[in-house]
Amino acid sequence: MAEMSYFDKMARDASIRARVLSEGRPDEEQRVVVDPARRREVESFAARLRGYEPPTDQDRSDYARLDASAMLVNLSKGDDKVLAELQTAILNQDMNTLAETMDKNKIGSKADRDNLRLFINKQDREGIAASLRIIS
Repeated sequence: MAEMSYFDKMARDASIRARVLSEGRPDEEQRVVVDPARRREVESFAARLRGYEPPTDQDRSDYARLDASAMLVNLSKGDDKVLAELQTAILNQDMNTLAETMDKNKIGSKADRDNLRLFINKQDREGIAASLRIIS
């Protein structure tokens, strides 16, 4: 395969970012739904996330923590070991370990995981969040 030019790479990255941001935009229709039996577990992990968010209004922070916790439960597909690995990676703020865990357990499509790694390498928080939302 021929090497892509700088402009082609930038166009590809812009296209990926546009797709991720448009499909990953949080709204009423894209709330993360979790099994009611696991609600307490989701709330418990959300409480552990206190202190990991940038300063914002309290309601948005609470929602973001619950959303992140529910998303991890959905990504783990009921496997408590995988869930613990994902939670540990988040608490340690180690996005590479999160991506490795997702690769090891084949969570999401390879293309979506590659997009996630791209945004992790660029340290693009919005892109990472949108990629995770798409995968979940």
